[in-house]
Amino acid sequence: MMNEFTEALNEKLFTDERFMKFKRATVDEGRVIRLEFLVSHDDYSKLTDELRNKVLSICKEILPDRFKITVDYIIAVHDESTLIRLLLEHIRQERPNFYSLFAAVPIEVEYNNDLVTVTFTMEKFLHEYSVESELDKELISFLDTVVLEEVDIVYVEVPNSEEKEVKRTEYVADTIRTIPVQPIKMYTRNEFGSVRYIYDVKDKPVSAVTVCGKVSGVKSRYIEKIDKTVYSCMLNDTTASIKVKYFGKANKNFRWEDVFVDDAMLMINGSIQYDKFDNDLILSAYRIASCEADFTGVDVKNNFNREYSDYRFIFPKPCQNVEQTNLLDNEEADERLLNNTYCVFDLETTGLNPYGDEIIEIAAIKIEKGEFTEQFNTFVRPSKPIVDRIIELTGIKNEDVAFAPQPADVLPDFYKFSKDCIFVGHNITNFDIPLLNFNAAKVRYEFNNDAIDTLVMARNILGGSKNKLGDVCEKLKIPLVGAHRAINDVMANAKCFLKLIKMEKN
Repeated sequence: MMNEFTEALNEKLFTDERFMKFKRATVDEGRVIRLEFLVSHDDYSKLTDELRNKVLSICKEILPDRFKITVDYIIAVHDESTLIRLLLEHIRQERPNFYSLFAAVPIEVEYNNDLVTVTFTMEKFLHEYSVESELDKELISFLDTVVLEEVDIVYVEVPNSEEKEVKRTEYVADTIRTIPVQPIKMYTRNEFGSVRYIYDVKDKPVSAVTVCGKVSGVKSRYIEKIDKTVYSCMLNDTTASIKVKYFGKANKNFRWEDVFVDDAMLMINGSIQYDKFDNDLILSAYRIASCEADFTGVDVKNNFNREYSDYRFIFPKPCQNVEQTNLLDNEEADERLLNNTYCVFDLETTGLNPYGDEIIEIAAIKIEKGEFTEQFNTFVRPSKPIVDRIIELTGIKNEDVAFAPQPADVLPDFYKFSKDCIFVGHNITNFDIPLLNFNAAKVRYEFNNDAIDTLVMARNILGGSKNKLGDVCEKLKIPLVGAHRAINDVMANAKCFLKLIKMEKN
């Protein structure tokens, strides 16, 4: 189907316009088809508004008119480190049991004209697994969506060893947390598998998972067309809750209405998937049993805040040639600046809900003894496309974040960068810190840094009713260039912070 689409598109484009490669198409619940094309860094400048409009017009002609069409152009990966990171992300997602093994082996990437060669040097046991499972075909199919070149996967086998040397920065696979459960009565057949924390699985689609918990809010509705009753309820295991749906057919041995009752303890196996009626992820149940569960050992924050020995993906850079206000010149130093390290940070996000939206950019500057010393800055890949109003507000496009690191890779590095620092930011108390922790909790991190909110400082010191960051910068005569881009906001706010401290001291 997609080959036919590509051929139809190319037929309507001139030869010099056929420099893009179709990546994928996704359809959301609002009947919007999002098309993504790969282009090289050199060809990106050729994407004039005229050509973009032409491609969009052709796509609308080819595809059914009942859909709204959007088109994104993503710069193809052409550097080794990003390609290796994306490969490991794919393995972590698709083959989590083998992730830590592959993360420890040497991977080499070589670009040569129209071919990119990826070489894995693996011990015999891992080499045998890779060959038997046809991992190379899976990886070639994946890489075809991120590079323009043809892909070749090469395996180099070395003997097994007792001690396996980790060739790159340490990686650790997520620990699978389980709850001890004793089944009492099986209402369906087949095995259930280990019972997971609902907290760990509720926020993303999962093809097969088992959870348990106490039932509440039971509702039922008979559907005559399929001769089944749909039961819905909330399931809570003390770590979190998730909505459950089950389509039950009448059974001569028991009644489903006696199974789905408030306060019942059930073990449920099924898939977590998006439900268009609830507009949320739900657990679609396949197997059900009553059970007894031991929640005494449950600790949702165990295994939190793992600190790695070194940065893994985002490496801070020194702040150089930064014009700033230095409080240590020509007057007695403020003890707060001498005795503390500050991390001025800002987030760009997919929306304004601190307990629901995602991070798309994070930037920070470290202040030590009144000097800007290091900066941390990266895009972050969200789970859903960025909507138009956020693109217009921030200037961050979907192509900017398409191959950015995921929160699971960014947040451990930011935790390391900001550890033992006092957070500084504008309106961070009500927005940035709650949103940071909402997203960090999903990857088992929590930021408990002391914090100073420059919005509060500005209200107390400058007064007035207008104290947005732009207003404060104007009052303090600090330029704010490119507002709503994280690093620009951070730089301006860091200078505001130093000036406000000086004013407060005086």
